[in-house]
Amino acid sequence: HAPLLRLALKAAGEEDEPAAIRAVAVAYAMTGLLRAVPFHATQRRVMMPADLMAAQAVSERLLYEMKPGAGFTAVTRDVAARADDLLR
Repeated sequence: HAPLLRLALKAAGEEDEPAAIRAVAVAYAMTGLLRAVPFHATQRRVMMPADLMAAQAVSERLLYEMKPGAGFTAVTRDVAARADDLLR
């Protein structure tokens, strides 16, 4: 993805190419992890930040059952907001 990101950023007039590519790549990865939550849960894996999960008292067991509760919504919003911050 790096060559495509590099081309897109040059077309947008971005001067600080390496930092911008890294930010876009990390934001893209974070978004991918959010999208993959159901897939990971079916495999009994959690790829969300453990500190955010603990702070919201999210139960991995309930996440595996696809019933994570409101705390998980807060976790996903936080991860999405961090990805958005990287893109700004």
